[in-house]
Amino acid sequence: MSNVEILRRYIELLNQTREPAAELCDPEIELVMFRGSPIAGPYHGYEGLRQWRADTFDVIEDWRLELDEVITGDDPDVMVALQRFVGRTAHTDLAVDFPLAVVVRFRDGLIWRFEGYRKRAGALKAAGLRE
Repeated sequence: MSNVEILRRYIELLNQTREPAAELCDPEIELVMFRGSPIAGPYHGYEGLRQWRADTFDVIEDWRLELDEVITGDDPDVMVALQRFVGRTAHTDLAVDFPLAVVVRFRDGLIWRFEGYRKRAGALKAAGLRE
């Protein structure tokens, strides 16, 4: 399975089970939130992955993560995922459709790091990729 396929499978399982697919992640996984995020982070390891899930999705009902595009370059272990959190807020019932650009890094065939950015250009620069 290619790294792009692993990422797609991770998101598919997250949407189906409502839990991060730890089996697709390196034990030393790190999740770094975008600058200004209301979710603190960074999160480390499998416990951090579970805490990220709780912190992020417990305020959004009927949520799903939509993967709009994956941008790759010469290094198969680095890519940018353009995605959106979609759902409704738990307390106000307002619609949520929040776009993000995420640098995804792999190590030994497993997801090793997620780095969030608000804008596509910032993620591409961080990943060493061009438009």
